[in-house]
This record gives sequence, C-alpha cells and structure tokens, in this order.
Amino acid sequence: MLLLPLVEEQFSSEVKLAYQKRDSIYAQLVTTRAVPVGDTTYFNRSQAGTPAGKKARFGKVPRNGGSLDRVKCELETYYAGDEIDEQEVSSTSANGMLVITDNAVASMNRRVDSMILDSINSTTTKVEGSEADVFTLDTAQAIWNHFQKNHVFKNKELPIVNVGVHQWDALMKLEQFYKSNAITEKDLPYLFTRAESGRFWMDMVWRVDPDLGAGDTEGTTKCNAFVQSSIGLALGGVDKTRVIETPDDTILYYMRRKLGSVLIDPVGCMAFDVKDKA
Repeated sequence: MLLLPLVEEQFSSEVKLAYQKRDSIYAQLVTTRAVPVGDTTYFNRSQAGTPAGKKARFGKVPRNGGSLDRVKCELETYYAGDEIDEQEVSSTSANGMLVITDNAVASMNRRVDSMILDSINSTTTKVEGSEADVFTLDTAQAIWNHFQKNHVFKNKELPIVNVGVHQWDALMKLEQFYKSNAITEKDLPYLFTRAESGRFWMDMVWRVDPDLGAGDTEGTTKCNAFVQSSIGLALGGVDKTRVIETPDDTILYYMRRKLGSVLIDPVGCMAFDVKDKA
C-alpha cells in the first residue's frame, strides 16, 4: 500500500528543489510581488515631472508636475499535474516522481512566461519607422532612441530585447552586432541553461527566444523590448502540492499556484512585428 503522506512530503520537497534549480526565465526580468492573501494586488507607477525650480521670498513652492498612480493586477489559480499507475510505483519510485516533478514545474514556468509575454504584448508602444521589416540596424537604433528619449537609461534601468530565431540570424549578419560583447550564461541577468547566451549592444541586453509567438502580420515574429519596472508579476500565497490516490488506482501528483501579470508602464515596454525573412 502506498504511504501517501510520506510520498506527498517527498513530492513537495522535490518541487522546492526543482524551483531552486530552474525557475521561469521572464520572472527574473520583471517586478515581482508576493500576495499572501487575496486575488488582487496593485503595482505603483510614477513619473518624476520637471526639474526642481526656485521659490521667491514668501512665494509658493514650485510643483514639479510629478504623478503617482497604481495599476491593478488580478490573480488566477493554475494547476499542473500528472498521474502514475499503481503498477508503475515500484518500478519508477523516486525517479518516476522526479520526472513528474520536473514536468509540473516546467509546465507552471511556461504558464508564468506566457502570462508575462501577454502583458508585454499588450503595450501600445511601437518601434518607430521599422515595423514589420527584417531586423536591421535602423530597427535597433529605433529601440535605443525610444529608451533614450524617455530617460530609461538615466533611470539606470537595463533594457532587455527579445527576438526570434530568424531575427537573431539577421542580427548576427550585422557587423556591429556580431562584434559586440558576448554575454556568457553566468553574466546574464536571469537564470539560464549553459546552452544559452546573449549579447550586450547599444547599452541593452539582447537574447534569442524561440518561444516568441507569431506577429499580427503573416510571416513575422512578435519581438519585444522592456525594462524590469514596466511589467509586474504577482505570486499568490503558498504553493500547494498534493498527492492523491484516485478511484481508478492511479496516483495523481499536482501543484497549484496563484498567478497574475500586468503591464505597469507602456513607456518602458514595446512589442513589434519583425519579418522572419526578407
């Protein structure tokens, strides 16, 4: 007979270990907030306004015109689980549970990444002048110009630019990009496998993401560029892990998380279609 409490404890510890080894990629790049209770939270959004001014004697203190706002983020509950037949328990034991654990964590991480990408793609900020073209030097300069004009670099934020496989191939044909500083796995600002790398170019981190979705125009990929403060990720409560023996003699392993993601500031985030081929 399967000792469910012991198996559930083992499954929970393996889930925790799996998260320590590999978390969501995009969760490391955005503003994350824990929400212990409830299904709603808020992310602050502020603008600095004009430079400080002088005050005449007995005059009014000048107002800089800054603003403070907040953006609402709703959390929803997501599940990831799998089953093992009772006959397989003795043959799979810990190794079989590890496979299920890895699959559950990977499934949940894919959900986190897809939610963040949906928030990024909800922005109305576009790249001026290079929309729907193949990735060129003009496209890169348009992204850099946008972040410069909106003082993103002055705020000491590091923009991340994500492109598809075809766009990365086009970039590698640009001499300026090819000769830029390559970033190794240990220097990237998020958790990565050792098979992945990026480049530091035009004061921005560039990386290739094969999971970016298709653009609104046929034959394009929806690329993006953003800074950490522009996207919010809410993680609700304590993660739930459970092992249940079902009536049909299978063992169900599952985990549960409350998640939410929202676009905080469209100025620091842009999404744009880029052709896959010329």
